[in-house]
Amino acid sequence: MNRLLLALLWALFHSLDYYLTLWAAWWYQKGVKERLNFSGGYELTPEFSGNILRLQWFSPQMLLSLGAGFLILWGLPLLLAGSPSPLPFSGRVFAAGEGRFADPPFGQFDFVLPDPPLPGSG
Repeated sequence: MNRLLLALLWALFHSLDYYLTLWAAWWYQKGVKERLNFSGGYELTPEFSGNILRLQWFSPQMLLSLGAGFLILWGLPLLLAGSPSPLPFSGRVFAAGEGRFADPPFGQFDFVLPDPPLPGSG
């Protein structure tokens, strides 16, 4: 997937999460709290809980997290291009018995979980 598209989609969903939570908190403060009680506040993320409680449409924390997340998703692969992977298992398989990681002898691989045992067969 294109890095820019991935970063833009993440920014869209991150923003939607914040603003839909803000909208729901507005409804909560307008009367839903008479029927439902959220102990500790409506927002679960501590960095945003004060902003949501104050119904703050512009949040510096939200803008900072949005920018940082976008830059990480879009820019980090550019910084890592051509360098060895920071994860020893990315795109490589552990060569059993040799104690090292090796390139797989095949292209792409997926982890396949075995079928669960049938009841009464175990």
